[in-house]
Amino acid sequence: MQPIFAQHPTPLFVGKVREVRRMANGQTLLLRVVAGMWPRGASELNPDLNAVQTMVLSLCDGAYRIEMFQNTPAAFRGWPE
Repeated sequence: MQPIFAQHPTPLFVGKVREVRRMANGQTLLLRVVAGMWPRGASELNPDLNAVQTMVLSLCDGAYRIEMFQNTPAAFRGWPE
């Protein structure tokens, strides 16, 4: 993955956790986050890069492992916070 990210640097970001939910089996977590991003070299957030991110994690050998990650573009019109 290093060659990919060396040629395509990821934006800087700030996130806010909206929900952490333990699923019925107790071994799985659902995590929901809203994220704002800005390109490197920029001085402010770029609304075109806002996203809602969802992750499902499973406990495996004492550590949580990512089972699924979804990044959905989002327009937070009128909700800058």
